[in-house]
Amino acid sequence: MCDFDTPVKLIAVTVTGRDDIGNPIRKETVTAVWAQLKSITRAEFQAAGAIGLKPSMLVVVPEADYNSETLVELDDVRYTVYRTFLAGENRELYVIGKGGEADVSKGG
Repeated sequence: MCDFDTPVKLIAVTVTGRDDIGNPIRKETVTAVWAQLKSITRAEFQAAGAIGLKPSMLVVVPEADYNSETLVELDDVRYTVYRTFLAGENRELYVIGKGGEADVSKGG
């Protein structure tokens, strides 16, 4: 049983086209959900480190709330989902705080 006591935002990013100079036009769909935050296990940290990732945390949400979003926002900080795992009725989201989409500011 999880205690979903932390509000987070799940963010799906889609590219809807290109602007006049060829930059992708991104559309974000934000869904507010309740989550449980957990620490990354030593084994997960080592496995992710072997492929050059530094995991930040594990975010657990109800499976019914997850729709393949690639970003998680917590306290105005964005994290990129690098792996998910279905655990019963919940979805575990393993996230990193740097690299890729996580470095993009909310404004654009």
